[in-house]
Amino acid sequence: MTMRPIPEFSDKADHDARYINKDQRNIHVWCSAYPDGLPNIKGRRLIGGCFSFDVLTYRDLFEYLQVVLRSQTAMQKYDAKTEKFTPASFPFALLSSPGNPLDRKTPFPGNFEGLDAVFPNEKVTRGFIVDPTDSKVSSLERVPAGHYYLLLRQSRPSQETRYMPVVFDQLCESVIKRRSRSNSGTATGATTATGAAMASDEKKGHSQRIRNDVRERDRRCRISGQDVPQRNRGYNYTGYEVAHIFPIASASLAFPQHRKHAAILSLLKSKDSADNISNALLMRSDIHAFFDDYQFGINRWIIQVMLVINQSLWKVDNDNQIYRFEETGAKAVTMKSTLSPPAPREGFLSPTGTTAFGSSDNPNPILLKHHFETGILWHVSGMGVAKASR
Repeated sequence: MTMRPIPEFSDKADHDARYINKDQRNIHVWCSAYPDGLPNIKGRRLIGGCFSFDVLTYRDLFEYLQVVLRSQTAMQKYDAKTEKFTPASFPFALLSSPGNPLDRKTPFPGNFEGLDAVFPNEKVTRGFIVDPTDSKVSSLERVPAGHYYLLLRQSRPSQETRYMPVVFDQLCESVIKRRSRSNSGTATGATTATGAAMASDEKKGHSQRIRNDVRERDRRCRISGQDVPQRNRGYNYTGYEVAHIFPIASASLAFPQHRKHAAILSLLKSKDSADNISNALLMRSDIHAFFDDYQFGINRWIIQVMLVINQSLWKVDNDNQIYRFEETGAKAVTMKSTLSPPAPREGFLSPTGTTAFGSSDNPNPILLKHHFETGILWHVSGMGVAKASR
């Protein structure tokens, strides 16, 4: 797991000069203790931030923080099946701040002033706290815009929960540092040896067979739900592209979190193997660009397939939601909308076989999860991306 230093600001002027993505966020999460343990306006550390779109819940925000702080909870119990930390072992809670922590008038937990008892071995008044293990606080409540401190939760049997200020030195860093893509769309003048126009996917090294398989399976933009137009001479795929979930250029990279998933290691062992129908979705070309820049991600993908004679029935779980991270990021995408199933039709056959598409042809849930978490590490963690996205 790669790490990077956590952003630290010396004062508000430093914050305003370097925190260039603050305009894209209305939620900001800070460390609640000083690096040296001494009260000082310097050394305020930013864990991350995002935009709420008035629909982000505490459950969502804690999931973001689980990704950003995974290294800090490496010794805690992690459930590989659910890909979540168990409530008792994700040892953090949120404390709402009345203002920007870099404003000298704003109470800071490390000051031990203005807030109810954020002392060691003293508990904070529960009215200030959002604790994911507290049944009194609904995790589905919407997060109000503002600044928050992260606290360390200490729970012991038969004792009241205590909350302590906490500070970090590092944050998780994405293995995918950048993702280049060619201008996409229909043919742009490039030709094959026979003089035929070369489609953009072929120019990028994508298999024509896989591209046709994904088109045949989806026949709509899986993000917007917009169906591919039909015409007498065939479907009009202009403006629709095959988007790879995991970049095939990075396929040979080894990821520790995938060591227990032999199928993923096999899928990502080479660029050719990564160019696979389970690593792709059909999208509108404008949405594909946002997807490649990780401006949105898909969380908790669960899909079940029932094959009834020649009809393929797709059942999509309601929690397969699409998340945007910044205010102006992926504006063509609806925050917390549901991933669309393929376009409904009867009796369609796989172009590469004689049976309807089965579960092995669905987008791989582990790859979708990795894409979602990469989006968090790019756009939510710390100050976000270092320069303006395209």
